[in-house]
Amino acid sequence: MESLDELGRIEEIVSCLIKNELYALVEVLELKTSIPFHKRISLKKKARGNIQARTLRNVFEELGGAFLKLGQMISMRPDLVGSEFSREFDDLLDKVPAEAYASIVSVINGQLPGGMHNFERFDVAPVAAGSIAQVHHAVVRAGVLGKSCVEVAVKVERPSARKRFETDIALMMTFAKNIVEHYDIGFVDVVGIVEEFSRYTRKELDLNHEASSMMRFGVNFSDSKTIIVPKVYTQLCTSNVLVMEMLKGETIMQASKLTPAARQRIIRDVFTMCFKQLFEDGFFHADMHAGNILLLHDNKIGLLDYGIVGYIDKELKEKLSLLFVSLVNGDLDRTADALLDLNIGSKVPDRAMLKEGIYYTLADYYGTSLEHIEFSKIIYGAIDTAVRSRIKIPAQLVLFAKSLTTMEGFCKTLDPEFNIVLEAKPYVKRLVMRELNPVSMVKDGALSFLLLKKAIINTPQYIKEFTGQIRLIESSIVHLDSKFTSMQYLMIKITKSLIYGILMAALLVSSALLVNVEPSYGNISILSIVGFCAALVFMVLVFVTLRGKSKD
Repeated sequence: MESLDELGRIEEIVSCLIKNELYALVEVLELKTSIPFHKRISLKKKARGNIQARTLRNVFEELGGAFLKLGQMISMRPDLVGSEFSREFDDLLDKVPAEAYASIVSVINGQLPGGMHNFERFDVAPVAAGSIAQVHHAVVRAGVLGKSCVEVAVKVERPSARKRFETDIALMMTFAKNIVEHYDIGFVDVVGIVEEFSRYTRKELDLNHEASSMMRFGVNFSDSKTIIVPKVYTQLCTSNVLVMEMLKGETIMQASKLTPAARQRIIRDVFTMCFKQLFEDGFFHADMHAGNILLLHDNKIGLLDYGIVGYIDKELKEKLSLLFVSLVNGDLDRTADALLDLNIGSKVPDRAMLKEGIYYTLADYYGTSLEHIEFSKIIYGAIDTAVRSRIKIPAQLVLFAKSLTTMEGFCKTLDPEFNIVLEAKPYVKRLVMRELNPVSMVKDGALSFLLLKKAIINTPQYIKEFTGQIRLIESSIVHLDSKFTSMQYLMIKITKSLIYGILMAALLVSSALLVNVEPSYGNISILSIVGFCAALVFMVLVFVTLRGKSKD
């Protein structure tokens, strides 16, 4: 039974769907009961046609809350919803009216010791406002973070955000289960999408998670002379409030007066930053669009908004590197192998079918010169082919691809001639050489030696445990063997009885058919009498067999 909050939200959803003429979706989500009875008949007549990606994007944007965030996640998962919806949802804007200033003050007073007294100045109007939180420019009083005042950006979670998102996620799960129960939608795991969305949204609702991510990025780029990660002031951070260094600058889209040389420098810095995260650190910003990249006044680059990040372990990093190198080099065979190696599903895909799909999807791109290749089309084409071949790819691969293509789009805004494939060639060479580096090989060899040493030292214990397991298995086998013998004997009895029964029935039928055939004895055919007697013998054999004692 829905709560009052859910019932109110359902009314909003139905109203929005009807407004956008998504009558079919009202049917699919089983929301007809929320519509007056006299309107349901006309609704059924209209509930036809395909759902357009742009219309659905408008709905998600209008509904806001968790629906808007789900749309943003969909834009990152072409493997789950297809490239058309993924690219359309790229344009979702998380712009909502600012929360009332009194509500923001209430959150800060409830979360921070000293509340608003920590700040000498706190701007009423937010710098940015999203569905989960909004950011205000402020100045921390002298003595709170040090002897002098500190200029900061304060990210404050909307007081109603958690409750609103919990309501939306509960409804999403209900809708997903309704869809799965009544419709065959192929490879798309609707319930799985909602579950994954729920996990990452709950992380985003905890600003401590974003603070930890920022500090980790700060360590990874501590030696960089060009990339600035805002400092986190942990003394003033909670799960609902994040206080960080204020970075002053312009977004790249606003920095329209850049010289060609400055544009190329920024492209180089952003490209290097992205590749470092993906191929060296294994920890990357998964939402690196132009709005989250600031051009600071000292010509450095500031990176904002660490709510969505990706993690790649060493093994996956090596697999992704192989896929990237194969794509950049135009090696379709190795691309197919790399995708197969990334499969995390239980089914083993058909390599020949995958290879054929890779050739069909990507061969045209490799037939053109490198400067005309769009990497986003290549990597999304590879993902689409993998999905059609029933390869279940890890979510981190899609975030990896999304980061590369977002970076490609960003660089193209600065230089329409930018080509990631050409730019990546030297980096790919360094990537390969790094793997062949003797130091790296010795390091990996040393690790393997330590693992081997540990295995050798523990071998006696392993043997003892293995011997115990063997004895346990032997005793189980003896027990199973006796049971199997008993079952085997029972099957033999049943089989014999079945054969005897079939022969008995055949003889009785034959005897009946031959009753008037000569020679006869007392008007009954001798052949019929013999057949009847033989049938009696088989009847006795059936009873004897079934009554026989079973072997234990």
